[in-house]
Amino acid sequence: MLEKMGSFLAVLRKAKGFSQMELAELLNVPDKTVSRWERGKGSSDLCLIPVLVDILELTSDELLREERIHPAKTSPEDLRKQDQVSRKQSKRILRLQESRFKNRSFFVTFMAQALVNDRLDSSNFSPGTSFADFESFKTFMEKEEAADLYDDQLSSTVDY
Repeated sequence: MLEKMGSFLAVLRKAKGFSQMELAELLNVPDKTVSRWERGKGSSDLCLIPVLVDILELTSDELLREERIHPAKTSPEDLRKQDQVSRKQSKRILRLQESRFKNRSFFVTFMAQALVNDRLDSSNFSPGTSFADFESFKTFMEKEEAADLYDDQLSSTVDY
């Protein structure tokens, strides 16, 4: 394993145009150390790997696998499919966030109105406080959810 990594390092070093001495200076190690790595008689210290991969312009994964990893080629059709899926997911997330925002905004408005109308005693209020008008709030939220579903169905049939 060390011999294969050593020959891989030698090929990469030479491809970059470095001598063993130049690479050693960049890594702040003796040139004999680089020679030992390339002959498979030892391996670099773990703390040198990030510097080594930066100098040789590869990833640590490529260094440890002892081979260049080329990204998979994707066809234009695959890219279009990925784009369509991403757009659908983005739209779904935006609709969900909008719905949550509407519901929370209504809840805050409802609570503020209840406090103003003295339906709740603000000195006794804490999260989870139940109040008499909660059922009407729940009914309203269910109607809003049904209206949102109707809006979604309506907007899906309209071409923009």
